[in-house]
Amino acid sequence: MTVDAHWISVCTPEKEIPGFCLEIPRESLEKGGLFPTTAGKRLKITPFYNLEQKNPLNFNKQLLKNALNYDTIKGNVILRSRREGDRMQPVGRGCTKSFKKLFNEAHIPPPERPGVALAQDSDGIIWAEGFGADRRTAAGAGTQRILLFEMLEEQRDGRTGQP
Repeated sequence: MTVDAHWISVCTPEKEIPGFCLEIPRESLEKGGLFPTTAGKRLKITPFYNLEQKNPLNFNKQLLKNALNYDTIKGNVILRSRREGDRMQPVGRGCTKSFKKLFNEAHIPPPERPGVALAQDSDGIIWAEGFGADRRTAAGAGTQRILLFEMLEEQRDGRTGQP
């Protein structure tokens, strides 16, 4: 697979050191595609629309945690690395937590933390690699337009696959 070219850079080096930051325009979300994050990683966004079954969320639990309700996303999506003060409420958790606490709970060492991809809209964090969707944007019963976020890693032979 090749990288989808529908993204544009929105961050200057002063804003994101170390890390990355890309804006994904809303029209690119609707199409889906592959979007670069850190070295060797790509975020695959797959849209599912006009779902007619009563419960369109017949994904396995890992995929369900990464399913977002397209209609709850405000504006464009920014794909970026963590910033100090970032917080989210992962689905299934009853409280909002800082990423410092989430990383500590998940035993992610400090040197690896800048490489963890986050997605935000104009209202805040909507998804985090390894943690899934924020409660505000998570797909649920009645969701008609789903965006499935999957993190892929480039393999030694240059192909892209799941980590």
